[in-house]
Amino acid sequence: MSMRTLADLAQQVLDAQDQVLFNEAVTSAGCGARRGAYILIWISCAESLKRRFNAVSARDGAAKRVAGEISKKEAAHSAIDMLVLEEARKYGLIDDPAHARLKHVYEMRCVYGHPYERQPSEEELAAAGVAVVDLVLSQPVLLRHGYLQEQVRLLSTDSAFLDDQEEAVSDYAKEVVTRTDPALVPWFLERLWAAGEAVAADKSQARFVRRIVWFSAAFLKSIGFDVKANDMRPPLSATPVVGSWSLSHPALFAALPPHAQDIVVGNLLERMKTAVAGARRLQELDSGGMLNDRQRERFRQALEGVKYANLAEAGIDLKYYVDRVIADLKSHNWYTQNPAIDALVSAGPEQVQALPEPLQQALGNNVLQCAEGSAASGGTFMSALADLKVQWPPRFVEGIVAECFVNDDNAIRFKCRVMGEALTALAGQATEARDEIISAVARRIAGGSPKSPHFFERTRGDAIAELDKVMKSKPGVLDGLRVIKNTIEAVIITEDAHV
Repeated sequence: MSMRTLADLAQQVLDAQDQVLFNEAVTSAGCGARRGAYILIWISCAESLKRRFNAVSARDGAAKRVAGEISKKEAAHSAIDMLVLEEARKYGLIDDPAHARLKHVYEMRCVYGHPYERQPSEEELAAAGVAVVDLVLSQPVLLRHGYLQEQVRLLSTDSAFLDDQEEAVSDYAKEVVTRTDPALVPWFLERLWAAGEAVAADKSQARFVRRIVWFSAAFLKSIGFDVKANDMRPPLSATPVVGSWSLSHPALFAALPPHAQDIVVGNLLERMKTAVAGARRLQELDSGGMLNDRQRERFRQALEGVKYANLAEAGIDLKYYVDRVIADLKSHNWYTQNPAIDALVSAGPEQVQALPEPLQQALGNNVLQCAEGSAASGGTFMSALADLKVQWPPRFVEGIVAECFVNDDNAIRFKCRVMGEALTALAGQATEARDEIISAVARRIAGGSPKSPHFFERTRGDAIAELDKVMKSKPGVLDGLRVIKNTIEAVIITEDAHV
């Protein structure tokens, strides 16, 4: 190897302290003092290994022991070269092949240290430089078992160690990545997840479980751990709660083999029986298109057994249980209808707006039916709707208004108990949307026929009175309701009950 190439090696040395000795070796070689250069190359290696033990000793008990032993030998003026080399192999700073190569450099350093021996050739000098730089000087200082075991303790027991915020925990995980030997990731995860799993059932320890999950996901992503090449099924079985929560992060879940994905989904579904929070992660995966058809079906089935209040607490979107809400609204049972209406209120206008329009209208139809049937939550909802403080989607409001006049078959019958509130809600709609709703309802009335001619005639006046009352309360805003009023007045009862 030419001197230029040896000089290029110096550019790969990471630490400024290591660069001092290695650059002196380069200078010596350039002057033809290859013996001195070889010795300096070895010294730069030994000093770097020693410095690495000192650097990590504050965080790692095993490294602290080695650093102390080295200091004692140096104080006694004893040689430390082989001690440093052997301890570096035991600790994991170098592996067995690297140990063999560096041991050869050390042995030849001893040979060239005697002035009566020949100088190393340029090739031998270059080989020593490559070995020392590639195996030690160009490698970052990585921490091992002692440091990582301390991280397990801090993350799983020290409540003040990190803020209970995902961003803070994720940032710390990225810091740990820079100090961690990638070869120890499986060993680290096994212990970290076991610590979290041990307290997963204890709600008072939820902070630590949450922290470990956040940390694990950020750590695995940052360190580039290959969850596909490494079989994650054993740890998922051993630590089903923490392991599945961690690997359900979308970036990690997408990289898992299908069988491991099924295990994660299955574990989260099992967890939903006692803690519905797992449903939020499954929802995230489904929204990202990461669940297959069977997994999606299992998720929806599991949601059927979860109380509405728990679904709201977990932030589950209405689209996952809207069919159940509609079925409960149709139940004619106040104890079933009221929670369904409360769930709809918790979901809010935005989630209703995201539903297909037929479902929005069906929800509106059935909310009105509940209020008409004196369900307490239905009446409360209609009063709030008429207050116009919250704007609900046009198609949902259309379903409410239409239900006051026609059924699904366009049979005309009037539901007047909360008709005033329903019609008043139209004032909260934009002018164009309001006109569309009024026109759509009028068309359905004009194209329908009375469900019961006798009942129609008996209640037509009540419906018209409600229309007049609302138009009077919102002059210039709801004047368009006259279209519905005129359509109702134009209905003619014939012997066969058709318009």
